[in-house]
Amino acid sequence: IAFPWFNSRRYWDEHILSLREQVALMNEKPLSWNE
Repeated sequence: IAFPWFNSRRYWDEHILSLREQVALMNEKPLSWNE
């Protein structure tokens, strides 16, 4: 197997967690540049 970690449960758990964090960040209000 070229990527033995690709089939591991831990890899996917961490990958899904990082995707959920990205979605949470995208749901936040954008930064405003007003002073």
